Amino acid sequence: MKKSVLLLFIGSLLPGIGFTQSEVSFFILSGRENAHKLANAYFNPLGKSMYNNLGNGWMQGGAMLNAGQVQLRLQASATFFPAEDQQFDLSALGLSQHVAVAEGEAILTPTAIGDHINGVVLEVKAESPADGEEIPLATFSTPDGMGVPLLPMASAQLNVGVPYKTELMLRALPKVNFSAGDTDYTNSLWGLGIRHVLSQWLSEETLPFDIIIALAYGQQDAKGKPKIIGSWPHTNGQEIERTPEQQAQQIYNSQELHIAVGAWSTELLLSKKLSSFTLYTGFNYTTGVMEVISEGIYPRLDVRSSTEAPYYAYFFHDEEDPLKLRTSSAQLSFTSGAAYQLGILSLKLEGSLGRYKNITAGLGVNILR
Repeated sequence: MKKSVLLLFIGSLLPGIGFTQSEVSFFILSGRENAHKLANAYFNPLGKSMYNNLGNGWMQGGAMLNAGQVQLRLQASATFFPAEDQQFDLSALGLSQHVAVAEGEAILTPTAIGDHINGVVLEVKAESPADGEEIPLATFSTPDGMGVPLLPMASAQLNVGVPYKTELMLRALPKVNFSAGDTDYTNSLWGLGIRHVLSQWLSEETLPFDIIIALAYGQQDAKGKPKIIGSWPHTNGQEIERTPEQQAQQIYNSQELHIAVGAWSTELLLSKKLSSFTLYTGFNYTTGVMEVISEGIYPRLDVRSSTEAPYYAYFFHDEEDPLKLRTSSAQLSFTSGAAYQLGILSLKLEGSLGRYKNITAGLGVNILR
């Protein structure tokens, strides 16, 4: 998985994530309810990292553009992963009694932002229709993590000055399509925002600093379409009953893993201009929602009674869009930064301290003055 993540960073100018669908989709073998519990524990920290990237970097250094001015900025952000969210405890998920950690395996396994190491082997069993005893159904390993310490994101941002010391902001990265190994990826990003000098309405006297408020929304969509997960002929030494369509495998060609993240952010900053420098500090509150969907048809192994020994038979039960996960979270962060103006060019460096820390750097150019 680490290789696919790094390739995706390069291929999309560092806007987002990579994932290996074949690893994640094995969650489905444990049943729909168990799959959602596993996917939530695995993906939730990744969603928080993506919210953090989308919610930071909007302030552009604090100094406000005059009405009619337009600035184009290229910037890169990175969210650093907290150690406590890089693994999760399988025993704390409340998985059904038919799903268990294999003997000799650990109970801690990487999340999506965790180490690039082998996951934990899980065994899925079913109740035999013949005698009620447990019989093996499937064995799979949980996915590895990205194996990198941070999640980067790059974007282009256009700021337009309007009257009353206000700026409108547009952030975007067009859809990028590329392949890595046997996986085809797409990734896109966009956002809208507004920021305003609030202090102009608070006092008739000129304050020694500006109070600036901003509201913004950002969204990122990523999809992966790797080699399909189809049916297979045998398990536990027995032949698996398959329909002609399942044997032909074409019904599984529509499989795709889709991750969509949206984040609202509000910032309140104190900004002070010192000659060519602008210093600013304040607070950022970001709330986000992530959706993870395994689209298409997927095979799930099941068991039913049979008239021949051992009096049960394995078969595939096909499920459409079996994984539909929605998670949300919020974070309050302390933000500080500095910007330097040199003619039509500006440089910016900003840091955000919270559970998920962030750093943003940008280079801007005034294209209309």
